[in-house]
Amino acid sequence: MKSRKYRLSCIVWFLCIVWVQAQESQKWEFVLGVDFNCNQHLASPTQARFRTISGKHNPLENSFLYLKRFGEITTIILNASQNPFEFRGANGDPTREIPGGPTSYSFLVSDFIATRDGSITIFISGLTSGTYRFQSFHLDSSTAESFSFAQGNTPNVPATLQALIQNEVVATSTANSLGSRGLASTVLTNQELPSLKFERAIFEAQPLHITLQTTTTAPTGFVLLNGFKIERLLP
Repeated sequence: MKSRKYRLSCIVWFLCIVWVQAQESQKWEFVLGVDFNCNQHLASPTQARFRTISGKHNPLENSFLYLKRFGEITTIILNASQNPFEFRGANGDPTREIPGGPTSYSFLVSDFIATRDGSITIFISGLTSGTYRFQSFHLDSSTAESFSFAQGNTPNVPATLQALIQNEVVATSTANSLGSRGLASTVLTNQELPSLKFERAIFEAQPLHITLQTTTTAPTGFVLLNGFKIERLLP
């Protein structure tokens, strides 16, 4: 009996090693990155290799829909409520900071686009056939005690965020901030950044329709988005 259990544990261990090696051998090609910038002040930081969509603090100066073409790829960012988006950022805002440390996404997570209406919709078209990896980032660079735009039911509780495709939840994460109730640090690693990440097979001319939503019910429905990147699995 012990021998059988030992053989079974060896098989499981072997399969785990094979799976890890397969994951490590996968190579991904960077396709597109979008950085949402608050351009309330000059020289807002932009993540290297990422394209930008910018706006102001005051929602009345912004739109509820942004359409951008990046080469063959078209991206639409939509607030389905048709209320204008809000933008916030560390540049010129004394309550927010650009994080440093080992992270390679300091400029990306220093600012964001946001809504208080519960969801942000992303349409992406023009992708060629293949397997893609999507990753979005959700950090408020606020150093205040509360979670600010990363809040859930109350300012002192972070929001749970989901990524949905055709009403199917494909990723879940928890938004965060730099304040004392959150990460409590401005020195970060990539692993500490809250993000939604999933893989999806795309066929020729098939658009990608992603909903980023909070599980928080009204009246608070904060959803913030620093930006996102798309990578393609190399054959």
